Amino acid sequence: DLYAENVDIEQDIDDNVFFFRSCMIDLFNTEKSIILGSKGTGKSYIYKTLSSKKGLEVLKKKSGKDESFRFVNAIDRQKQIFRVSKIGNNLSSLEKYRFWLIYTWTVLFNELQTLYPEFHVSDGLSVGTIGDDLAYKNVIENSIKSDEFCLKVENEFKRLDDYLKGKDTKEYVTIIYDQLDEVVEPENWSKWIPELINYWRNRRYSRISGKIFLRSDLFKSLVG
Repeated sequence: DLYAENVDIEQDIDDNVFFFRSCMIDLFNTEKSIILGSKGTGKSYIYKTLSSKKGLEVLKKKSGKDESFRFVNAIDRQKQIFRVSKIGNNLSSLEKYRFWLIYTWTVLFNELQTLYPEFHVSDGLSVGTIGDDLAYKNVIENSIKSDEFCLKVENEFKRLDDYLKGKDTKEYVTIIYDQLDEVVEPENWSKWIPELINYWRNRRYSRISGKIFLRSDLFKSLVG
């Protein structure tokens, strides 16, 4: 019953059984992108807390933060998932890097209308929705082969970052990745996850960041 999917975060907060630790302040640090822990240590609980309005407010208050932070879920077993096995494991490092670029852009693209309706996405950057189906498989395969499209996506991230920097109040958008073994089979983590880490480690944005929730046993298998 203690697994994250079986608990009510907001009820835990109301019952005063949410345990805050000082390291959680780094959830708001855009320079830190990895949350590492063994299976069952609470990573998904933190993920659910960031997805809860009340949970986020508690974390902000205890961390002494008053800026606007928006956390966007990249993976959802029920609504939003794509398994990389559909496009195979023989892609180059560049193609895997581009996969995470396009996947992340799709996540953000479908949230922007809700988050910032006044921000108008440039023409030609529609990517549909993430699904474990042929439609999104085609989107991924066509996109990662196109230098032009990937460049447009990179430029759009910069446009959004500039837009956020231009707002009167400080606003931050963080893409959070939990349950990555639903997207990449554990035996293939060493081939795929390093490129996701590299994507955020090499980020060039000040207001857009990523948080990657990783199992420590699988992290040890990563190379690069």
